[in-house]
Amino acid sequence: MRFLESENISAVKYERMCVEEDAHLVSIHSETENAFVYGLAGCERVFIGLRGQTSDRFGWLDGSRVDFKNFFPGFPLGTQYCAYMSGESMFWYTDSCFTKGCAVCKKVN
Repeated sequence: MRFLESENISAVKYERMCVEEDAHLVSIHSETENAFVYGLAGCERVFIGLRGQTSDRFGWLDGSRVDFKNFFPGFPLGTQYCAYMSGESMFWYTDSCFTKGCAVCKKVN
């Protein structure tokens, strides 16, 4: 995994940067992996690779199964948004995919 930091870049642009390195925005599959990504985080909003796919479902950009979620109570707010991890907690939230933040890339196997 690799942490990318530039508060002036959106989730959409970070995903493009990750793909250039044969990676995607990080997918998270356990509490342990969630804690590891949180430990890499160095900003307030860390984009992860979870996106809305249909009106009621999210999916990982790397195509892996959604087998773990850590949304803050009341989230997600809708599936037209991108997910991010708070730099102050390990909870996930949703916001516009064009909001600025930092990101973690994860190599595709």
